[in-house]
Amino acid sequence: MTTPFLPILAEASDPYASPLFALFLAFAIAALSWLILWLLSAGDSDEPSNSDSGAVSKAAPAAKAKSAVAKKKTPAKKAEPVEATPPADLPEGTDPTFETASVEEAAGLYSEELSSGLVKQDPVYGIVYLSAPEEVDDLKKIKGVAKVLEGKLHSIGVYRFKQVAVWTDEACKEFSKLLTFKNRIYTDNWIAQAKGFHEEKYGDKL
Repeated sequence: MTTPFLPILAEASDPYASPLFALFLAFAIAALSWLILWLLSAGDSDEPSNSDSGAVSKAAPAAKAKSAVAKKKTPAKKAEPVEATPPADLPEGTDPTFETASVEEAAGLYSEELSSGLVKQDPVYGIVYLSAPEEVDDLKKIKGVAKVLEGKLHSIGVYRFKQVAVWTDEACKEFSKLLTFKNRIYTDNWIAQAKGFHEEKYGDKL
């Protein structure tokens, strides 16, 4: 005799045939599909799109062009003039362009006169004439040289602008002792004055 409840019990004993399993399976598939789609979309968002990269590449040259224009428009700063300073170890108020000659420079400019014996090179006073030359310059043209001082210079053997123009450091110090105002050789730049007067008279630039 067959029991009518056996088929029902058999169906109930098979878990894969239950409606709950089918619902669970559908939910699991849906969740897995959603997860795959989410992962794919997240991967795509990390890479810039072609349109974005194109915009960046176009913007870069434009930015460079603007910076280049800005550089061209910016006026160059003018160099500030540098004030000349007097040489070291010279009196206060010395003309910034004051510059003495070396012993070698003085000897080179008077090489012929030294060879002929018209002048000598004194270790203190520089180039001095042994006797008055045929051509004597008016040393009173130099600012600060009066007739009395000119006489003193003549007595030492200084008669010409060129001699003053090639005074050495030692000569300037010694001749400065003859002055009432000791620093006039430096402040009035006698060397520059003598070079100017020599060029004006003889056409020879020292």
